Amino acid sequence: MKLHELQMIVDDLNATNSITDKRNKLSKHKNNEELTKLLGIIYSPYKRFHLSVKTYALKAPHIDAAEVSTDLFSLLSELSTGNYKGDRGVAMVKAFIENQPEHEMLILMALDKNLKIRMNACSINRAMPKTIEEFS
Repeated sequence: MKLHELQMIVDDLNATNSITDKRNKLSKHKNNEELTKLLGIIYSPYKRFHLSVKTYALKAPHIDAAEVSTDLFSLLSELSTGNYKGDRGVAMVKAFIENQPEHEMLILMALDKNLKIRMNACSINRAMPKTIEEFS
């Protein structure tokens, strides 16, 4: 999913305070598999990225931006599996942001596992069933 599309959806959800309106707006995207996967990994209580905004601020070795995927889901998947961790994880996130600096805040919010849409996993799952794994 392109980051500008995700940003438009986040902005659209933030345009209202009504949870019902948010669910209705989000349900329009329930067939969007890329959005479903992205929300699933961001809001899953079982996935950890082993990196936070605080660790992102640390100095890390430079990685050529051409080596990094341009897909946010791929980056988050690599972080959650532990393929990128520590200095390499920080460097990969910095390189990813270097490729798309206009979406830095969105990427950092995803890294913090909160897109600031004021919806929890239960509300997202009502709009887009089985998007996020929940405790049973």
